Amino acid sequence: MSAPLSKLLIKLPSVLSHDTVASFALDLTQQCEQFFSFDASTPTQGAFTVELDVGGLEHFDSSALALLCDLKRTVLSHQGVLTLSHVPTAMVRLAQVYGVVDLLMTPPSSLQSPVSSLQP
Repeated sequence: MSAPLSKLLIKLPSVLSHDTVASFALDLTQQCEQFFSFDASTPTQGAFTVELDVGGLEHFDSSALALLCDLKRTVLSHQGVLTLSHVPTAMVRLAQVYGVVDLLMTPPSSLQSPVSSLQP
């Protein structure tokens, strides 16, 4: 499979916890839906990636992981690829504790797409 032709870059806020995730999720959903709508109208439909820059995240809890899992499902349902960059070590550890590190850091084996990056 060739490299994605369209890319959406989203930077996560410094705080993503139970108290803040709902408002950020709404903004994130709107950004993604606009991107998916634009991408679907071009000849490169399905050839895109959504990259989340997690480097600025300073405080987070399992709500952040739930949001990332939901975004991964949404992106995959549009035949896209979700990548995470600058992932804090603490987030990797929390994902391991909750058993979602493989879900967030790698694509399903049925897809022929690049592996989500894990760059602490």
